[in-house]
Amino acid sequence: MEPVCLLLGCKSDWGSAKALAADPNFIKMAIELDKENIPEATAKKLKEYVDNPNFLPEVMESHSRFCRTLCMWVRAIHNYVKVYRNLQSKKRRLESIESEIRIVMSKLKGHQQKLADTDAKVAALEVTQDQGMAEADALSNAVEGATVKLKRASQLGSAFTEFDVWKIRLTF
Repeated sequence: MEPVCLLLGCKSDWGSAKALAADPNFIKMAIELDKENIPEATAKKLKEYVDNPNFLPEVMESHSRFCRTLCMWVRAIHNYVKVYRNLQSKKRRLESIESEIRIVMSKLKGHQQKLADTDAKVAALEVTQDQGMAEADALSNAVEGATVKLKRASQLGSAFTEFDVWKIRLTF
């Protein structure tokens, strides 16, 4: 009865234990126990009882079914508290990780936006480069055409000069 008294916040002497077991609200108090808020000190004391090899339902059954049932209840509460605290620890860790993920995702969105902006600038530069290359090709073609025309004009100029020489010779 000591661990039951411990859980229900009563003195753990024999008189208090008998009074607690005789209380008509005993079952209600056990059911309504705030399992999530059991103090750490109480949980540690409870562990001492649960770790005792004589505090097993099979051993307690030799005293009475009531003792067996209370032993099972105390062990279940102990397991619940242990699992609940472990779960709370994991929930806090999960919240911390989710917070980190939100921060990282926020940074990622910023970097993705910068990347999209950079991609747009690169695309604009590629368009400008393509236009420049087309303009350079057009100028190169124009230079080639002008070179060909200049060559022809030079040839034609030489031909006219030669024609003028023949013309002068024929006139004398």
